[in-house]
Amino acid sequence: MEIRGAGNVLGAEQSGNIADVGYDLYIRLLSQAVEEIRQGRPFAEPAPLTLDLPLTALIPASYIGDVELRLNTYRRVASVETLGDVTQIGDELRDRFGEPPEEVEHLLALIRVRIRCSALGMQSVVEREREIVLRPVETEKLKNRGLERVMGSALRFTPNSVRIRMPELEIPWEQALDAVIHAIELTQRS
Repeated sequence: MEIRGAGNVLGAEQSGNIADVGYDLYIRLLSQAVEEIRQGRPFAEPAPLTLDLPLTALIPASYIGDVELRLNTYRRVASVETLGDVTQIGDELRDRFGEPPEEVEHLLALIRVRIRCSALGMQSVVEREREIVLRPVETEKLKNRGLERVMGSALRFTPNSVRIRMPELEIPWEQALDAVIHAIELTQRS
């Protein structure tokens, strides 16, 4: 393609109805197909992170009244891939619509958790029966990070997960979750 050019790859004869699937999805599917050919095996898209935390995370109609604009904003927030992008969208929301309500801040916080935990290879961060469970996590490396001193009996390690018992915490659970994720990030860097 570099020598002869792309030709008619994006034309109607080659791409079919690109307008039906959208340009971004079409390009992603095309790059996945190319990667499958290069690797000689099917492209394995990583499983999405299951994220279920006790937060009300949304963009209320009182903050962005126009339904289409609110839906487009949801799409943009959901598609961000870096922490810098989350900060940029937060700044843009403040600039355009004023100080975001708590629900919007929660939405941005969940996106930050999703980005950080996905980068660590986690499959789930869920709250069940007043306990936040992060898995899979190599807990052997975490035990010497001082987390137990900060959280005491609220923190429990199993071979493949970290459990934060919310009723036993002396700090807000969001702060405890951030500390655990940060400690996991540090273990992966070292």
